[in-house]
Amino acid sequence: MKRIVFLDYVRVFACFLVMLVHAAENFYGAASGELAGPQSFLADETDRLWVSVYDGFSRMAVPLFMIVSAFLLVPMKKGQSSWQFYQSRIRRIIPPLLFFMLIYSILPLAWGQTDSATMVSDLSRIALNFPTLAGHFWFMYPLIGIYLFIPVISNRILFRYFVYLYFLCLLLSQKLPNFTYS
Repeated sequence: MKRIVFLDYVRVFACFLVMLVHAAENFYGAASGELAGPQSFLADETDRLWVSVYDGFSRMAVPLFMIVSAFLLVPMKKGQSSWQFYQSRIRRIIPPLLFFMLIYSILPLAWGQTDSATMVSDLSRIALNFPTLAGHFWFMYPLIGIYLFIPVISNRILFRYFVYLYFLCLLLSQKLPNFTYS
């Protein structure tokens, strides 16, 4: 595949935004003595506003990385089946994801940061959500969703049926009564 230089620029920009969001996080939201700095670093409301602007603007970093990944993977390679695509993605994503999710579920108990009930809860929901102390892995689940959807997008017929099904569900959701959970 021929290199697309513009995507390299997008990646560099996204890397800068990741650094910016992490730099902005240290100025708000944590009590004194925690990993992030105390709110007293903000001299007044103007400082708070600018930190919020920088932080809000830089939150587009991970979605930019996901857009670049999806752009490079769609359409799938000629002759590559959906199963082959899933196999290659599963081998790259799932083992490291499971390893780090297990680490972030078990080690905090050994360090005294959580109790055994939290560890069991974290381990039980790994398939659907990240552990309590692993919030920075939030992007892995949407990335897996993108990978699951790429074969659908790459197949025009399948994509067309998906769009029809989507709009059918959208119309039906407006006609069906709202369900409430008790």
